[in-house]
Formats: sequence, C-alpha cells, structure tokens
Amino acid sequence: MKLTIFLSLTLAACSTPLAQHSYLPDHPANQEASASPAYAPRALAPAPDATPPPPLAGRLDVVAGHGRMGDEMPATDHSMAKGAPVQHEAAHETAPSARLAELAPEGEAVLRRAIEAYLAIGDRLASDQIEGVAGEARRFGSAIAALSTVDVARQPHFWHERAALLSTLKTQSAALAAAGDLSTARQAFGQIGPAVSELISATGTPQDMPVRRFVCGMYEQAPEGGVWLQQGAEARNPFFGSKMLRCHRTQQPLPVKGDTAQRSERPNHDGHH
Repeated sequence: MKLTIFLSLTLAACSTPLAQHSYLPDHPANQEASASPAYAPRALAPAPDATPPPPLAGRLDVVAGHGRMGDEMPATDHSMAKGAPVQHEAAHETAPSARLAELAPEGEAVLRRAIEAYLAIGDRLASDQIEGVAGEARRFGSAIAALSTVDVARQPHFWHERAALLSTLKTQSAALAAAGDLSTARQAFGQIGPAVSELISATGTPQDMPVRRFVCGMYEQAPEGGVWLQQGAEARNPFFGSKMLRCHRTQQPLPVKGDTAQRSERPNHDGHH
C-alpha cells in the first residue's frame, strides 16, 4: 500500500515539469512548431499581360461619318497603312472641277437659253406664281432638245452617256408645261433639279451667269428633299415659296467656264427658316 502511494506521487511530480515546459517559448518543441505555421495563404495567380494587342491594320475603330465601331475598310481607301496618317475629308469640301465639256459655239448660246428659262421658272415658283411657268417650261424643253445635238469636243459619247438625264429633263419639262397649279408644277420642277444640276456641272455656265445649287431637304416630293439652281446666295425656295422662302440645308456654286478653282459646299448654319 505504501509502495503504491509512493509510485503515484513520484509519477505526478515528474509529469508536472513536462506540462509546464510545453508552454515555454524556448522549449525545443515550441520552436519547431513556430517554424512551420499551420496556415499558408494560396499564392495569387500572376496578373495577365497588360500590354494592349497591336492594332489591326486596315480596320477603323471610330471615324466620324465613315463607319461604325469595327467596320473593316481597305487601308488604301483611308490611308490606314502602317505609318501613314489618317486623312479625313472635309465635311463640305468637294474636289476641284473636272475638265468641262467644250461645246461648239452654237451650243453655248443654246445652253444660255436653257439656263435662263430654268431660272425664270424657279423665280416664279418662289414667288408663288403659276403664270408664265408653262411658256418657260416649253422654252427650257426646246433648248435641252437642241443642246443634245451639239457636238462636244473630244467627247463623242458625251450625250449618249447622259441619255437618262436628257430623258428626265425632256419628260419633266413637258409635265411642267402642262401643270395647272403650283403643287403640280413644283413636283415636276423638283424632278428637274438634280438632272439640270448634273448637266451644268459637266458643261459649266457662262462666266456672266454663275448659278448656285441649293438643297432644301424638306420637300418630300423630290429627290434629296428638293434641289434647285438659282443666282445669288440668298435662298429663294421654289418648293415652299413665301411659306419658307429662305429654307435650305446647303448651297454651293456650280462650275463656271474658264474657272477651275476648287469649290466647296456651304451649309446653312441658321437651319431651316
């Protein structure tokens, strides 16, 4: 019995220092545990390369007025080749006038008659007058028919290439001559505008009677919303007359014989009146 108690006390005395040593920072076991932490955070994946990809040759990202994001355009059309600067066409700039048709001397007189008749019609419609329109329309149609028979120097196919244009001018001048009211006359006049503008752009006007090309933009019964030619820069709208006499979107001078200067289109910054 005494031996049993002695052994129990001995074992208790020996175990106490071991328990106390396990909590000492200098204990060898504790030093080994601190060298190997229980939790190590997972290493982060390396960040992706932030270098932007090289630009795609021949591809427009954003070019105002020329396309949408990502539209593919030929490099040669927009100077997009490597190292070449991007050139933007001016919003209202036109190319220099091409060589004008050289009409025979009698053709110059006929062209003058056609322009005079056309301008007289436009002036009457701008003044809300139908009187006199039929006579000027017949005069205009007659002059166009005669003009189409005039020889053009070094351009034997000049009139053949403009057969559709001539057909429009002849047909619509007849309709204009037959119109009995302003509304019908204005519709026919609206069909003539783009065709006569194209013709004069190819022939030019006499130097003493320059004309300007106007675009209304609001007359729905005619191409481009209404095109007309007139002299002077102050608009006289033949499609709306006194209701909106100054209404126009743009205007530009048409070529004049002997004048090869570059011409540009001028917007109406005041908007529609």
